[in-house]
Amino acid sequence: LIVQARLSVDQIGYIKKDQKVNVKLTGKNNRLYEPISGRVIGISPDAIYTEKENPYYEIRIETAQDYFEGGEEKYYMYPGTQVSAMIEIGSRTIADYILEPLLVNLNTALSEK
Repeated sequence: LIVQARLSVDQIGYIKKDQKVNVKLTGKNNRLYEPISGRVIGISPDAIYTEKENPYYEIRIETAQDYFEGGEEKYYMYPGTQVSAMIEIGSRTIADYILEPLLVNLNTALSEK
């Protein structure tokens, strides 16, 4: 199944084809079903601009299956099903989160104007 997602223009630099994606069902039942895996298979060549929305890139995601599982139940996707897509852009350790503010400030503290 192919999912079409929108990505804000300020995030496009982090995305490339074949990146792993976790697709989750949105709405009131989202906690009942496990996310399904997928991968980015396409990125629009240009940003899309409309009068009513902020510019975005269209991302195409191929999912491993066409349904969400929750225990014994399955929720099948159909055209128009609302989902959220979490594209994996890397991993960070707890130390990365703790040290990032220090390292950013260290770089500016050691610069001369």
